[in-house]
Amino acid sequence: MTDKTADKPAWHLDRKIPIGIIITILFQAAGGLWFLSKLDSRLDVLEKQDAENVQVNKAFFALEANMRTTQDSQARIEKSLDKMNDRLNRLIEKDN
Repeated sequence: MTDKTADKPAWHLDRKIPIGIIITILFQAAGGLWFLSKLDSRLDVLEKQDAENVQVNKAFFALEANMRTTQDSQARIEKSLDKMNDRLNRLIEKDN
């Protein structure tokens, strides 16, 4: 018995493959490489934006802390003014 796989020739490229298919494969490969290079540039842009966002977030949190401090100060001032107002009202009532 003879081995059927030994009788068959190994895979090879011959002129039976149309040139259109070869060109299509080359264009697809070039398009894939172009797409991957664009992904890299997009990633660079996103990393730069992320670094900028970190700085903006730090500034935002600092402003938020400052706002809370200002609100606390405003509440203390209002409380003091209310006490002063009450004292003035009592003095005015006393004089009358």
